[in-house]
Formats: sequence, C-alpha cells, structure tokens
Amino acid sequence: MTDNHKSIIIDAIRNASKKDIMEFRMERKVETFNSVHFLKWDFINTNIIRTLPASQFQCVKIKRGPLWELVLIYDKETQYLYVTMQEKRFHQLSERTYKETVHYIDALSSINSDLEADAELNPAKQLYLFESENDDWNAQVEYELRSMLHMLEGEVKRFVLITFSTDKGEIAFVNASMPNAKLEIAYEENWNEFITADFSIALESQGAIAAEQEEEILVGLREGIIPHQQNDDLVQLRDDETEKEG
Repeated sequence: MTDNHKSIIIDAIRNASKKDIMEFRMERKVETFNSVHFLKWDFINTNIIRTLPASQFQCVKIKRGPLWELVLIYDKETQYLYVTMQEKRFHQLSERTYKETVHYIDALSSINSDLEADAELNPAKQLYLFESENDDWNAQVEYELRSMLHMLEGEVKRFVLITFSTDKGEIAFVNASMPNAKLEIAYEENWNEFITADFSIALESQGAIAAEQEEEILVGLREGIIPHQQNDDLVQLRDDETEKEG
C-alpha cells in the first residue's frame, strides 16, 4: 500500500477515536456514554469508506451477527485485501487453544495458507486442542470466505490485517501483517511513522480515559448461513455526504 493510503487509514482510526467521538458527545449531549466501543468502530468504518479513493479501493460492508459490521478494503491494483482490528483482539484470537467457531479472521487468513510463519515474529504457543485439518472446520472456513468475498471485483492475492492500539484516545502504534491459516505472522510492517499528531481538538480527560478503559465487547458469531448481501453493502466514495453512518 502506498504511504498516502496508509496515512488515510491511520487518520480514519485516529479521528474516530478522538475527534469524531468528541463531536458526537458535544452535539448529542447524552447523559451516559456506554456505547463508545461500537461508536468508535462505526466512525472508523465510515471514515475509511469516505476517504479512500473509490477509483482504487472497493469497500464492502459485511454483517457478522446482529450487532457487528466490518469493512473489507480491496485494492483493485494489487489485489490485496485489508481489514482493521485492535491489536489486543487479534492476540486473543491467535492465542486460542481451542477453536470452537470460525472467526472471520480465521477465514480471511486462510488466503495466506501457503505462507510460513516468521520465527522471530511469533512467540511460542501452546499446542492446539483443535485439529487444524478437521474437515468440518475447513469446510466452514471455505464457506465463510466465499460469503465475504463474493462481491469483490477481482481475485484476492493476499490478506493483510491492520492492527492498532490506542492510549487515552491517541494511536500508540499501527502494524500491517500477513497472518497464515494458523494466525501466525508470516510478514509484518510497522506503520508508526505515518502517525501524525493532531492538536486541533482537546479531549476531555475523563472521556478519553473512559474510552480507553472500555473493555472490547466480544461479539458472538452467528452459526449457519450468512444472508446474501444487498447492493447497498457495496459502498463507494461519496464526497457530498455529511451524515455520520452507523
């Protein structure tokens, strides 16, 4: 990915975690603020969709259960597919010793099944209690993958996971990595140099701390068939749109 597009994605995450949430609280003046986790991700996804150039990137919204939507970022030129996720959430998934259900990261990472893990990038793990060659598991992975990728305009060569961590509303670090089917890192690239300071809006210290301390909500995965995506799931850049989407 070009440096300019890396900066766009980082700014989308930073603005969602800082400026967008603060403006929302100032405009709405809610008495309590329990939805910070979901609201932050709504702003991240909205910012990514509206700021990445549609001439090069196809952004597709994917429903995962009744409460969660993620955005697939497909680079039409390189045929690389990107997804954003908090670093701590990826660690939770990669450190599972028993895989009961297929997470969307399991399915997307299977695109990189031919990649070998980099020994220096992967800490020693416990042995899996789940057999990775289980036919039912592999069939579910293939099904989930087809369900997510069927709307893309081309084939996918590689899957790249963009992970980030925040501290009191500020981005602490951003990495781009290629996990293989076992969620082991085969390649990693640090994007910290593209993080720029933003002093345009001063956060209330209480709100920033509350946002950071909010535990990530682990959304259960839906079993069975994922409904066919509607045409409006395919989102193109809309410069004239000002309404914040959920």
